Amino acid sequence: WLFLTGREAMQVGRIVELPLALPKRQYRWRYEVLGEEILHTPMGDLPTWYLRPTRAAGGGDLSAEVWLAPSLQYLPVRLRIRQDAQTYVDLMLKALPLQAAETTP
Repeated sequence: WLFLTGREAMQVGRIVELPLALPKRQYRWRYEVLGEEILHTPMGDLPTWYLRPTRAAGGGDLSAEVWLAPSLQYLPVRLRIRQDAQTYVDLMLKALPLQAAETTP
């Protein structure tokens, strides 16, 4: 929503703050915009913006790198959720979201 409405601009090097509520505490996650990347997805190649947390995962916390697709209303196309440098899950969108589905009359 921040990027779609223009309240935050996608620029390499920009730091974006997002609130994150967890069961026992609330954080202000800071992400650095690293640049544009083309992701090779099951739907074809998608231009994305790659954002990485400014703080590394550790101490039992998780962090998530995110790739946002402007053509899909800045929805995340890929997430890499890390517990630490060796423990992570890498998720990729496998089908277009409903917002992008073609409508039939």
